[in-house]
Amino acid sequence: MEYHKTPYITLRHIPEKSAIHTHWTQFPTSDEFRDGMNQIIEGFKKFKAHKVLALTDKLGAIAEENQKWTNEDWFPRAAKEGYNKIAIVLSSDIFNQLSVEEIMSSLGDFQTQYFDDEIKALEWL
Repeated sequence: MEYHKTPYITLRHIPEKSAIHTHWTQFPTSDEFRDGMNQIIEGFKKFKAHKVLALTDKLGAIAEENQKWTNEDWFPRAAKEGYNKIAIVLSSDIFNQLSVEEIMSSLGDFQTQYFDDEIKALEWL
């Protein structure tokens, strides 16, 4: 069920997986990135979800200040809502891959797996 849509992100709930499907549809500004990430937390709260399926093909490189914000601000708030598992379908953009992997490498308690196929990612969740 789709619950949030903007020109840069579409979010939907996948009830059978207790997950939020996150599709970045264009490169977001810093404010848009943070808004999209905060809307994921709203999905955790609303649907009692605790997993994410993230499609990052259009996300682009994540600015260093947004990487820091994600690690220091967003992840603690998300964990408080029960977030503990993410399947990431990586972009072919090497800069996006590096920034996503940089964010995830600093976290210890999250189950993370990278995929090049959305169906395999969903099955893993």
